[in-house]
Amino acid sequence: MNILIITSCFAPKNVIGAVRISKIAKYLIREGHDLTIISPALEDYDGIDNTLECDEFCVAKRITVPYSSLTAKLTRTHKSETSRQSGSVVGNQTNHSLKSKIYRVLRSLFSIWRNYEWSQKVNKIIRKSHTRYDVVISSYPNASTHDSAWFAKRNGYAKCWVADFRDPIALDSIHGKQKSMLDKRQSEYVHRSDMTTHVSKASVERFVCYPGDKSKVKWIPNGFDEEDFEHISNEHEKDEKTHLVFSYAGGLYSGERDCSPLFQAIRELIDVGTVHVDDVSFEYAGRDYGILKSQADKYNLSSIIKDKGIIPRSESINMQTSSDCVVVATFCYTDNGGAMTGKIYEPVMMRRPILLLVNGPGRNSEPGAFVNYLNAGTVYEESDLHGNVTVIKNMIMSMIAEKKANGSVLSHIDNEKREEYNYKSIVARLSEQIKCMVSDAK
Repeated sequence: MNILIITSCFAPKNVIGAVRISKIAKYLIREGHDLTIISPALEDYDGIDNTLECDEFCVAKRITVPYSSLTAKLTRTHKSETSRQSGSVVGNQTNHSLKSKIYRVLRSLFSIWRNYEWSQKVNKIIRKSHTRYDVVISSYPNASTHDSAWFAKRNGYAKCWVADFRDPIALDSIHGKQKSMLDKRQSEYVHRSDMTTHVSKASVERFVCYPGDKSKVKWIPNGFDEEDFEHISNEHEKDEKTHLVFSYAGGLYSGERDCSPLFQAIRELIDVGTVHVDDVSFEYAGRDYGILKSQADKYNLSSIIKDKGIIPRSESINMQTSSDCVVVATFCYTDNGGAMTGKIYEPVMMRRPILLLVNGPGRNSEPGAFVNYLNAGTVYEESDLHGNVTVIKNMIMSMIAEKKANGSVLSHIDNEKREEYNYKSIVARLSEQIKCMVSDAK
């Protein structure tokens, strides 16, 4: 089949959102499909991750569409300010000043313009090419991708449209009139598409759309690429450490992802003399060190953090592989929900034990169920444990004992269940669904 992919994040951009659609593209090519990929041209402020590139992309037609010089300049300014705030120890404090509120409104308006401008450029390229596709796949974030996919379908450039959502347009933290507007927009996308895919299994049933469109919404999870790990792990030598090493890679979303329960557990163990401060360390890679430090400072433990800053994905993978336990933090506002962060699949790929920290009022989170299903590690849910970090303390003591006895901490993940989340398997299922969809459309 001839497939067009329109995405706002794609290799070699060094963000977690680029991994999913890049891997889907890689394995769709492996399945024998012809791909054209449209994505934004990378700017000097974009991180580059060449490990996401692969030989398969050499046979795809790749089109990069730049933003205007003014849009790029304003984006650069915004990213610089965001980076400055993230590096500040008060970066996670909410600013309610009038100036801050005006800035947020202007930022939202700019985002709307930025998406519109880019989608119009994409539409022009689609129109000029005169190419006909069996299916167009658009990948959110950035609604501009869905707008251009709808343009392709309604103008006859694509027979079918798959609207892929990493996250819903209206997050659980959004309320009021804004949420109603975003929910309506999402419902329109689902209605116009032939199939809508979403990363969260629990959220598929309650994915916001018109009642008659529920059957269109399919679960296509994030996953891991075994070949990535084989390539990256062969490039680095492990730095063996005698103490217990935790690692965390990625953003903290203005403190919405909170590592405080781990620091609390470590502090309580230190205070009773069970653990010495030199028995543990915490390695961090990302742009939010200031926020992480403020979480650790509450327990006088910022000294155990080693800040690696923003590093290539290969180094991030190596850092996590060399650690004894990978920390994954997320949030959950509703029961049986929670954000299925793509970061949770990296320790699954590496077969490293996971400490999942879920904050928020929601119970029985999907990320927690995922970790428990794979027997991949320890789950702390704020709503269930109400600040009681005993489960984390027990995990720490068990790991310290195991490392002292055996020199390392092993994962006990269920390898058969793990294979269900290999992108090779995921995309094979997706490919079959697309073939059926296109066949039914003829």
